[in-house]
Amino acid sequence: MQKGNLAAYKYEDSKTSKKIPSLIINWKWGLPALLIFILLAALPIYSFGLNPGTLFLTVAVIVVSSVVFYALNSRNEVVIVSTDYFFLGGRVYLYRNIKRAIKDASLLVLEMSDGRCCKIECEKFPTGARKDWKIEKNKKEKYEKVANKILEKVKSQNPQAPVKENG
Repeated sequence: MQKGNLAAYKYEDSKTSKKIPSLIINWKWGLPALLIFILLAALPIYSFGLNPGTLFLTVAVIVVSSVVFYALNSRNEVVIVSTDYFFLGGRVYLYRNIKRAIKDASLLVLEMSDGRCCKIECEKFPTGARKDWKIEKNKKEKYEKVANKILEKVKSQNPQAPVKENG
């Protein structure tokens, strides 16, 4: 998906993006929403007393609010590639800070100047295909597209960084 000079690709990075960033970003809206939903759930019983109609309204409010709360606290995991940086798993990586890049057939390893390491794996790109050969082909195409864009930007913004491409 292309938005202006940003390109976003779905990516399943379970070890980094599920931990802190989604809670920090979404609790800003999630906690007030949870409190509002609790008040909305109690409102029918408080207003009209306890009867089957108010119990139905309370259950309906709880179901709707839990769906909305889940939507607020879940986030799509993406790799966003821009002109000066890329965003993965709640972190921003500047191309000029990449010290070394190694691209294999199914893994891109980027070593930063501060010692951090970023790995982009071919297997973590989701696809809607059902057949095994098609899944493998789609994942490979997405990986190649993202890896080549990132390496192209690394080469242009940080020419002294060694870029090694295997296979």
